[in-house]
This record gives sequence, structure tokens and C-alpha cells, in this order.
Amino acid sequence: VWAINYPVGSLPHQWQLANQVVGIFSKPVSVHPTPVYEMLALGLILLLVLHIEKSGKCFEGQVFLIAAGSYSFFRLINLFFRADANEDIGLFFYPILYILIVVVTIMVYRFKCNKGKAGP
Repeated sequence: VWAINYPVGSLPHQWQLANQVVGIFSKPVSVHPTPVYEMLALGLILLLVLHIEKSGKCFEGQVFLIAAGSYSFFRLINLFFRADANEDIGLFFYPILYILIVVVTIMVYRFKCNKGKAGP
């Protein structure tokens, strides 16, 4: 099974106890391995930015912009696999923040890459 089993007394186990996911004498419930997802996503983002760096850039700061937008998009998706995604601030603040970063990234990227390509 593709899951992580955190030890008794760990922060995820304490969260499960506090939110009555498990009983006090129950072992922690297996959860999605979001740290593994994050590691894989960061590896893919690294390969993406290295490819862009090698193939040529449209503008200065493009690699950072793509890395920030890609990571924010990943965090938006990964948020729904995390147990603490239903916390008060996380439910509204983080998705809005990630969407805002992705939208701004796309807008800046399109503006910068199309700058100078406009016809007569």
C-alpha cells in the first residue's frame, strides 16, 4: 500500500487524536506520503528549470518564475492530500495564495515572452 505510517506520539498521530480520527489506544492511520510527493515534485521542477536554462530563456528571471509557479501549482494539488488541509486558515488562505501565484506567474510569463514579438 502506498502510504506512510507515522509513529505513536508523532505530530501526525497527535493531529489524528485531536481530530478524533483514531482513539487514544489506536495506532495512527496510514496517510498519503505527501513528503515523498513533495520530493518528487521538486525533482521534476529542477529538471524542468535545468532544461529551460539549457535551451535558452526569453527573459531574465524566467527560471525563477517558472520554478515559483510550478511549485505553487504542486502545493495547490498536494494540499488536498494533507490531513491538515481542513484547518481554519489552510482551507481558504493557502489555496487562494497558490492560485494567485500561479495566475500572476502565467500573466508575467506571457507578457515577458510576448514582449517584442508584437507585429506592426
